[in-house]
Amino acid sequence: MPGRSSARSGPLQKIGEPMSKIEFHFDFGSPNAYLAHLVIPEIEQRSGVKFEYVPVLLGGVYKLTGNRSPAESLAGIKNKPDYERLETARFVRRHGITHFRQNPFFPVNTLTIMRGAISAQRLGVFERYVEEIYRHMWSEPKKLDDPSVLRAALLESGFDADRFEALVQDPDVKAQLLDNTELSVARGTFGSPTFFVGDEIFFGKDRLRDVEEAILGTDFPESRQPRPLNDDSNINVILKRFEQPDEVRTFEKGKFEMVRIGGMTIGRASYEPGWRWSLHVGPTTGTSSCQIEHVGIVVSGRATAAMDNGAIIEMRPGDVFHIGPGHDSWVVGDDLTSLCTFSVRSTTPTAAKRFPCRRGTVLSRLGVKFKGMDVLGDPAHARGSKRSTTGRQFNSSMPRRVHRRPRHRPRDVRNRRARSVAGRTRREDWCRSDLTVS
Repeated sequence: MPGRSSARSGPLQKIGEPMSKIEFHFDFGSPNAYLAHLVIPEIEQRSGVKFEYVPVLLGGVYKLTGNRSPAESLAGIKNKPDYERLETARFVRRHGITHFRQNPFFPVNTLTIMRGAISAQRLGVFERYVEEIYRHMWSEPKKLDDPSVLRAALLESGFDADRFEALVQDPDVKAQLLDNTELSVARGTFGSPTFFVGDEIFFGKDRLRDVEEAILGTDFPESRQPRPLNDDSNINVILKRFEQPDEVRTFEKGKFEMVRIGGMTIGRASYEPGWRWSLHVGPTTGTSSCQIEHVGIVVSGRATAAMDNGAIIEMRPGDVFHIGPGHDSWVVGDDLTSLCTFSVRSTTPTAAKRFPCRRGTVLSRLGVKFKGMDVLGDPAHARGSKRSTTGRQFNSSMPRRVHRRPRHRPRDVRNRRARSVAGRTRREDWCRSDLTVS
């Protein structure tokens, strides 16, 4: 099944003990836990850290904490249930989830299938059991609290139904599930899905990004070691993440995270709902539209590029964009919008005169990072470049006059030509930057 996780489980560790894995405390009856289960493999792949699956009984969690299920707590409340469904639809769309269906028999009593998870640990089939039960609950929904339906589902998935029926009545299995639930509540759990990064708790599928950031901010050597390309190569892959940027700059309703890698700087701009260039950036520049050229990709959310000629283009996740000078831009909808910018430059003489991108200007204070390399053009044209070979080192000092003296030209012609080339190069370089506020 797409989005499946390499589920693992072990004994629940006690409070204060060192944690070597990230924990996912789950109950099959939670649709949000299932959606988180589908996204976990993406985080495992990016971080190199594996999640440890811990079965808990959600009904027991509610009883121990005095909490209630969303179906009960949202009953009779106007608008909020509709919004919860909207948020679920957004999450499904954002992560490209296709194998999810609302269970028409919900809520389902999960006592037996959660004891089955403990039994699966003992039988050495926990990973496959988690996958199959989730499939029968939320991908091909069934009434799994009906013993005959559950037995048929187990047989369909290739399990020994008789063995499972015996084990779920085993006192040790019952005690293990109870212990898992009580220890989880003691550490702060009040619902599912719940995640623990070390002793730090996170609740809900919408906190998976925070979980990933916490993983990368914790001492997990697996997520930081350079990994060889292959056994026959001495070249290492250097990995960096925006969750651990080399530099962060904040501005009104947004922030800019920058990483420096491979001789250049790449940035991710995050804009909050309501952000608009003409409202939050334009007044500080004294202009009604942005005169900088942008090249990048939309990572999440939606934004517009409203050109001065009246054209308005909406950009969505996955769109690779090139926006010319003379435009406004704003966030569409209520989602956080993230753009990754690779290179920006201005090509118009007017912009070069009105917006010289020098250090210390207002654009610099808004999060603009200046570096004399244009990854779209010839590095030989970069400001102060020493060599034109890609991958060499470049000097980010101010542009220098380069006098080339053709032997066949008189001295006065040579000087005039050198002055012209140097002046033109200076204007172009003033408006080159790797990163800028969109």
